[in-house]
Parts: sequence; C-alpha cells; structure tokens
Amino acid sequence: KSHILTLMAVPRARLPPEVAEDSSDLEFWRSESWVQLWSGQPLNLPPPGSAADLVRRALLPGSKVDFPQITEICDLVGGSFPQEGPEAIKVLVTAMRDKDVPFRKKLKALTITNEMLYDERAVLGFREMPGLQPALANLRAVKDSGLSEYVDENLRMLATEVDKVCFSESGGARGHASRLRNFGQSLQKNLEVAAGRLRGDVAS
Repeated sequence: KSHILTLMAVPRARLPPEVAEDSSDLEFWRSESWVQLWSGQPLNLPPPGSAADLVRRALLPGSKVDFPQITEICDLVGGSFPQEGPEAIKVLVTAMRDKDVPFRKKLKALTITNEMLYDERAVLGFREMPGLQPALANLRAVKDSGLSEYVDENLRMLATEVDKVCFSESGGARGHASRLRNFGQSLQKNLEVAAGRLRGDVAS
C-alpha cells in the first residue's frame, strides 16, 4: 500500500487587524520567528543586556539607531567576541536576509553591521553566515522601497560597502580606519581628563 507524503508550505503570516504598522509586534509577524512558532519551536530571545539583545532592541519599530547605541554594541562585541559576537551577527543577518522584514529595519541592520566591520573577527563572522551574500546582492539593487529615493540610495550604498569588506578579494577589516577611531576615542578621553583637571585648578 503506497503512501503519498504531502508537503505543506509554511503559511505566510498576515497582519492581524489590531497590529498597526508602527507596532513592535511587527518584529514577530514579519520575521522568521513566525515560522519558528508555527512549526512548534520555542522562541529564543537573547539574554538581556547582551550585544544580541541590544541589536534586537535597536531593530524594533520606533527605535532610532544612534551613535551611542552602535558604540555600545561594538564595544560589547569587541570586548568579548566569542560570547557576544556570533549571536549579535546572527540577529543582524537574519534581518537582512528575511524577505518579509521591512526595509526600514534592514537599513538599521546595515548601519550597525557597517560599524562592526572595524573588527576582523566580526568580518569573519559575517562572512561565514549563510545567506548573507545573496541578501546583500538584493539590497544593492533596491529600488522603490516605498520609503524614499534617499533611503534606497543608502540601502544600496551600505549593502555595497558591507559586501566589499566581507566578500571582495581586497576585503577585510578597516585597519587604518580602526586606528583613527581608537585615536579619536583616546583624544576625547584625554580632553575630558584635561577639562576635569582645569575645573579642579579653578576650584582650588
């Protein structure tokens, strides 16, 4: 007696009417998390305060990615890469790879990724992630995202830069830029120390 195995396609989630376009629930309804839940897998959220958690929160709808946020993420990843780096990279690549993720979230992911590429270990981590290069190829060709031509241009530019650093023959971490960045941080710290001493001199 023959048996025919019928393969069921994973359903594409439709937004419930109560979920607004700017709701944080969109992270669930427009991500691979929906597939996990539908197939009975538990949702695995990163530990609070980890680099992956900071990335996840930065990518939420309504959250604005700024320099202090990115610096905190990069410092956590750089300070303890084996513990912090891979999971943070996974969250970013998932956002860039998932076809149902809004372009606004992909732009945030590209922005954070671009700043993490000063670390050679991060570059290798991104390079080893399945599906990243095809995802970048799609983002390099984005047109009519529904946001604006300026946003489309930034998506293409950042995707091209990430692809160049991670996958081109001349790619690799931005060593010279990294030294300049460290120099700028050191200079800022020295200025703060000098300002503190000046205030102490004035007070005395």
